[in-house]
Amino acid sequence: MSKRRPSLARLANDYPVALFAPLALLLSWSVWVGVFSLTPARSPVWFLGTGVGACGPGIAGALVLRLRGESVRAWLSDGFRSRHSLRWAILGLGAPAAAALGVAAIVFAYAGVPDAGTLVRLAPQLAVGFVMTTLWTGGNEEFGWRGFALPHLQEQYSALTSGLLIGGLWTVWHTPLFVYGLYTMPPVVYGVGVLALSVILTWYYNTTGGWLPGAILFHGGVNTFLNIPQWALGGDGALDALPIPYFGVVAIVMLAFGGILLLRYGGETLTHGGVVGCTWTDRGSASDTETATETGRSRSHATEGVN
Repeated sequence: MSKRRPSLARLANDYPVALFAPLALLLSWSVWVGVFSLTPARSPVWFLGTGVGACGPGIAGALVLRLRGESVRAWLSDGFRSRHSLRWAILGLGAPAAAALGVAAIVFAYAGVPDAGTLVRLAPQLAVGFVMTTLWTGGNEEFGWRGFALPHLQEQYSALTSGLLIGGLWTVWHTPLFVYGLYTMPPVVYGVGVLALSVILTWYYNTTGGWLPGAILFHGGVNTFLNIPQWALGGDGALDALPIPYFGVVAIVMLAFGGILLLRYGGETLTHGGVVGCTWTDRGSASDTETATETGRSRSHATEGVN
């Protein structure tokens, strides 16, 4: 045991994301497999387990931080700190809403436009869905994906590469939801959509200086707003008029959104400024702060000609 702990600490220091990834999968999958195998769907325990499993990436990030000897409190306080909270919150909700409008435009062109009364009747369902997906299921993931993994990856790779790496892990992480029938869309199409969404969230995270609550709102908004068109039409059966599956439309819109950002800002930083690294560690070392600052500046200068 005495030898194992130092080896884990070295692994956490040298390869934090390589340790984080299997931990996130193990923590979430162990909860989901147990809950989905032993409890009936939509039962209270089932809902509880779904949310607990979604906390896996965040818990994994906190565990790796502790192995590295870093402060979880400093990590969280740094992620929640911002001077432009209202501005970033509006962007975090506005961007998913814009994507949902794009999906709605395609879907309604084929399946017809629902009446205004239908949309009004959906309001309570949307409100409950947004709170649940933001505070209990999807939003909880962001502590790990954007809060921990992305800053570490961006200290070695470009923003685009980092976003795609997280998108790949994020897709694999959802595997039990397909195995147990919670997700019924084609897995490959879903993976394409998640990869694109991960790039979009990388843009948002870097643009906001690593504001974690905004990433949580963004995730909750995506999970809620992109369901509005199919809910408005009455569910899956009303989507037979579409030439491709509904989530195929979502994936196309996500790809278009991500492509626009890539063309606008370039893949190095996916924003006007530099990438966001592990800023919570900068407080303990002045030299680390200078290094992180210079890294962000160099990447920003490298893309000025592209922008």
